[in-house]
Amino acid sequence: MSGSSHFQIYNSTELLVNERSVKINHGYYNADNFIQINLMKDNVTTTQFNAYISVVKQNFAKLDGSCIVTNQINGSFTWASNANLSNGYDNNIVCNFAVIVPHGTSYLATVDQYSVETGVDHLNYDDGEYDFELNYHYQFVLESYSDGTNRTYFFEFITDGSYTASGFVISFVENGKCLKL
Repeated sequence: MSGSSHFQIYNSTELLVNERSVKINHGYYNADNFIQINLMKDNVTTTQFNAYISVVKQNFAKLDGSCIVTNQINGSFTWASNANLSNGYDNNIVCNFAVIVPHGTSYLATVDQYSVETGVDHLNYDDGEYDFELNYHYQFVLESYSDGTNRTYFFEFITDGSYTASGFVISFVENGKCLKL
């Protein structure tokens, strides 16, 4: 910002950010229902500022999502955020999915499709030892424990209440088998 610019973000009770405290690509949380953004520069009539603002209600109940499991053919299957990816997934949902891998079985898991609101909606993986956020084209093997006992892998999809995208599809192909759609 130039020295003659004045930038301010207010809620109904306080100044949240000004030109001295603003940070690029940084989220600011406002518990208020009101927000006002001012950008002023002396003697200028052209646009000085463009912003992407996502207002997300902080206290909301997460609903059980409409994620689905399909194509249970020859032990192989898919888990998806919704039945019709062209319509997108719902707001404010949580979907949980557990894959139990019995002794002598393994699955190749592949994130085949992935379109979610980046940094806000999350597709997570947890095997009890490692946990991380999945992304497009992640591919990994799910196996039972080496002592012959079953192993459970957990997946979770969480969305907020703003923008929605088309969603995700993860395929699970049982060892040595091809997924037929």
